[in-house]
Amino acid sequence: MGAENHSSVTEFILVGLTNHRKTQILLFLVILLIYALTVVGNLMIIMLVRGDSSLHTPMYFFLSNLAVLEILYVTSSQPQMLAHLFVGNGAISFTRCAFQMYMVICLGSTECFLLAAMAYDRYFAICHPLLYVIAMSKRRQVQLASASWASGFLLASINVGITLHQPYCGPNRINHFFCDMPIVLKLACGNIDVTEHTIIILAALIIVIPFFVILTSYMLILLTVIRMRSAAGRRKAFSTCASHLTVVILFYGILIFVYLTPGSDTAPDRDKGLAVFYILVTPFLNPIIYTLRNKDIHGAVSRVLQWVTTSQLRFDGTFLYQFADRQELRMGSENRSSLTEFILVGLTSHRQTQILLFVVVLLIYSLSILGNLVIIMLVQTDSSLQTPMYFFILHLSVLEILYVNCSMPQLLAHLLSGHGAISFTRCMGQMYIIICLGSAECFLLGAMAYDRYLAICHPLLYVIAMGRWRQVQLASACWASGFLLASINATFTFRLSYCGPNRINHFFCDMPTMVKLACTDIRETELNIIVVSALTILLPFFIILISYMLILSSVIRMQSATGWRKAFSTCASHLTVVILTYGLLIITYLSSGSEASPDRDKGLAVFYVLVTPLLNPIIYTLRNKDIHGAVSRVLQRWGFKQER
Repeated sequence: MGAENHSSVTEFILVGLTNHRKTQILLFLVILLIYALTVVGNLMIIMLVRGDSSLHTPMYFFLSNLAVLEILYVTSSQPQMLAHLFVGNGAISFTRCAFQMYMVICLGSTECFLLAAMAYDRYFAICHPLLYVIAMSKRRQVQLASASWASGFLLASINVGITLHQPYCGPNRINHFFCDMPIVLKLACGNIDVTEHTIIILAALIIVIPFFVILTSYMLILLTVIRMRSAAGRRKAFSTCASHLTVVILFYGILIFVYLTPGSDTAPDRDKGLAVFYILVTPFLNPIIYTLRNKDIHGAVSRVLQWVTTSQLRFDGTFLYQFADRQELRMGSENRSSLTEFILVGLTSHRQTQILLFVVVLLIYSLSILGNLVIIMLVQTDSSLQTPMYFFILHLSVLEILYVNCSMPQLLAHLLSGHGAISFTRCMGQMYIIICLGSAECFLLGAMAYDRYLAICHPLLYVIAMGRWRQVQLASACWASGFLLASINATFTFRLSYCGPNRINHFFCDMPTMVKLACTDIRETELNIIVVSALTILLPFFIILISYMLILSSVIRMQSATGWRKAFSTCASHLTVVILTYGLLIITYLSSGSEASPDRDKGLAVFYVLVTPLLNPIIYTLRNKDIHGAVSRVLQRWGFKQER
């Protein structure tokens, strides 16, 4: 560029969507949710296409390319946007802005060509089915995908190159939430007329050439469909094209409206509103559009979930077989279980409701894993969180991830497949793991209450009393106690014979419900289980109750109002989780049964199996300044600036 480009601007300021602080925090949460779901949805498509042989076809090859592109696309803009909303400042360096602009345009251009390749694939599949396998061979698929990526990156490189060729020495405020090329260009100091015309021509080519390919393909498809005599053939052709056509209309409609319509005084605000849709919403909708009514994807998901649950319980299944053999040797002929599988009734038998619940449960499952993984990452990487309280929160997050993984994949598989069959061994394995983890959580909450008691009532001795070795001892004791007491309960259940009805009126293998299906007398077993369950719940609860009584006594004696607020804010999150967890457990397992109890228990189980693991990371982080500070420092390490 020589002497033509004397850019003195070192950073730009992104105006963003709003400067209202509370609205920024709200938008941060909403966009974080959309970003997480977008990445999870597209990753799911990639894994399914890679892992399921029935999806090794040209259509799904291009779909997996589109999913990779969408992940790169949202990652090139949304993390920066989230950082700016979180820290309240839109500063971005010149280099980062240029790189973001380049990646957004490259990936957007590639998507245009990739959608055209997918339309060409649909044309061959419908119009020339006999030649399709030869015409769309693996080599041709790779050639088309490579050409799409190369064309997008080449044309975008020209556009970005001539934009960066301009000098930038004046205003540096970009009225957008990312570095959008037309808006960045308007900040240049030199004459931009020729550059603008060149960019418009290239942008038109990027949009129009693939659009012409798509239009021609669908015109030929339409002619072929019209000539079809079979109504079933027409329906199949339209259903094959419906998802792709929906994505094309969404993507091209917005793109044409933004980049090929004349500007106006309200254009920046209008463009920001439209950009929210094509930067945030479209990548989120694409995996939903391609999978919602797709039987191939449904079948692949069902097979993967069945494989996951089988692999997950394989070790436990081996243990249970050995355990059952030992029990039979001890009891002689008392236990002769003839059942090989149980049928989980589930939450509903209505098919459409099952599909809706599948989507909701998958969403909750993804967010639970993500939220608890964020806590684990922050505690492990930020030195300010290397304290006893966060050590126990880390263990709680690990436990929650294990807890949802032992129940939700099975539930998702059953909702998707429409039937709740589960083998005897897998059912016993699931029941054992759930009881173990639930028991360990009770003791872990007790240890956290003891930690809060020492921190508030004995602050001078806290560092010594809660040293690293003591933390490890307490955490280990919690896990060991939970697994020990749960093993006793599981033993009573395994000793029973199961030879009659096999329908479990629940959505997972719940111990009290399973015991009722036994052929033998269960009164003694039920009594033993109730006693052990009461100990599992009440022993930690007694520790929590005493700890908080002593804390309350110490707080009452405090003369400082600031001390009161600090003590209560320190305990508020833990106390909320305790009330949620113990309240549900006591109602479920220690209340007397009734005719309505199975449906009541299922309703409560939905909350403590699905919702509580999702709420726990939110409760511990929402108003936690330590966590907010840790997130801010992580963002700074990634190169984001914080408002001073």
